Amino acid sequence: DVIAALAGDPAARQQVRGRRSSIDPATLDRALPDQEFLILDADSSQQRVVASVLSGQDGVIQGPPGTGKSQTIANMIAALAAQGKRVLFVAEKRAALEVVYRRLESAGLGHLALDLHGAEISRRNVMRRFGESLLLVRDAPAVHTTDIHTRFTERRSRLNSHAWRLHVARKPSGLSIYELQGRLLQLSAGPRATTRWRGAALHPLDAATVAAVRDLLIEAGGFGGLFLRA
Repeated sequence: DVIAALAGDPAARQQVRGRRSSIDPATLDRALPDQEFLILDADSSQQRVVASVLSGQDGVIQGPPGTGKSQTIANMIAALAAQGKRVLFVAEKRAALEVVYRRLESAGLGHLALDLHGAEISRRNVMRRFGESLLLVRDAPAVHTTDIHTRFTERRSRLNSHAWRLHVARKPSGLSIYELQGRLLQLSAGPRATTRWRGAALHPLDAATVAAVRDLLIEAGGFGGLFLRA
């Protein structure tokens, strides 16, 4: 359909247009761990590209150098391979093929890629490498993912909670912490706290509470953007 649409076939173009659907970024963080196959870091826009392809959509990835196109393609290939699909990756320049292959190789998936570019490629070499890949897949050890998926879910939940707490509006100002931080940075002089903890207020605190408060203050002190100094 895509090739026919590129060639100008009206029916194919209409069919390709009909497959368009929008991926809500909010749904990306609700995917089950066993359905998450990203092998490299990806921001939300890159995740949407991979999710769109997995849902059967067609598209074009555009962006200047250094914006993560090759790692998005590598993530895409890995995700499609995890679904048992075959991927043909064609590039105008050899360098583009090598970049994506190196990314797959660094993630331990180099054996899933078969390089068919170059004068040295022969039928015998292709069959030999194909056989080696099949043996590696066959002999791959079983991976117990329960603990990995549990840690993944917990850490993703913590990150999502942090983002929500950072941007939720709070009383009485009606502003989020993110908005308040931006306004603090616009002040000409650093704000000064009016609250003072004296001995009488600190005396009833037990050792565990004092230790917890100390740890929180140390952690807060590392957030330089929250504090301004004159």
